[in-house]
Amino acid sequence: MRVRTHTNPFNFHYTLDPEDYKRQLAHLPDKIMVEIGCGRGIFLRHYAKKNPTIHSVGIEIRKPLVTLLNQRLERLGLSNASVVYGEGRQVITQLLRPKQIDTLCVFHPDPWLKKRHHKRRIIHERFLDDIRKYLSDTARIYISTDVDDLHVAMRDTVQAIPWLSMVEDDPFWETQYASHWHQFSEETGRNTWCLTAQVGV
Repeated sequence: MRVRTHTNPFNFHYTLDPEDYKRQLAHLPDKIMVEIGCGRGIFLRHYAKKNPTIHSVGIEIRKPLVTLLNQRLERLGLSNASVVYGEGRQVITQLLRPKQIDTLCVFHPDPWLKKRHHKRRIIHERFLDDIRKYLSDTARIYISTDVDDLHVAMRDTVQAIPWLSMVEDDPFWETQYASHWHQFSEETGRNTWCLTAQVGV
């Protein structure tokens, strides 16, 4: 199945149906892992297999991938993982409970390379402030990219947030991390920059 590599979240105008999402999300535990832009689900499946006691939620803006991934998760018997259709900030702020996210992952987001498009980048101060109350008191945020300029911008943004602290040498990147774009970067000799931030340290 062919899908667009990136979709502009500013063009997403879908109105979330609370009753529909309640059926998908009401059963979730008090602490979950959320991956924004889970794509083809390589990390989501990998993480769900390695962490069977944690429920993992992927948020994906490309609807064909949502259907495909949920079917694949069901075939694999990964009942501790699910994918919902929507834009990341919208799903988190409208459908999740306060302090529910214990782990938040944003891997290889659209870099929006043109300067006039930088405001569209997902990791920015307003986005982090919008989702703050949905993060647990000890939540960790994992961010990766193979674009140096974007890495610097995201690092500077995180470091400027007073309620976040950078975490060095997090073992997550060696033991848990796997994604389509990380594999692509390794195969093509591109660097991958990884950031970990923690709430309340």
